[in-house]
Amino acid sequence: MSDRICGRGTTRAKGICGVIEPAARLRPQVDPAGVRCRRAPHGVLLYHIATDAVYETNQTGWEILRQLDGRRTAREVAAALARRYAQPPGAMRAAVSRFIQALDRRGFVAWV
Repeated sequence: MSDRICGRGTTRAKGICGVIEPAARLRPQVDPAGVRCRRAPHGVLLYHIATDAVYETNQTGWEILRQLDGRRTAREVAAALARRYAQPPGAMRAAVSRFIQALDRRGFVAWV
């Protein structure tokens, strides 16, 4: 199995490929200057100011989103959530990876 992140060396990654790299230096962050979050009955609505894009996520996505603060790597976020919800780390890494990929494709994530 390959552990890697695509697009290194840029300020914004091109996307995550497969599993999250253990020693990744890039840290995902919901762009605080360009994205607004609003709680919805079953999760959160994200609004991208520059593109007018809207993304809706459920409560699980909100839990991931709250940890995308630019201080932790995606792997660290996944590990914390796996511990909190007593889930297998590999399954949580895959779920977090898919979620970040979806946000990244729509321009909601900055990489710091």
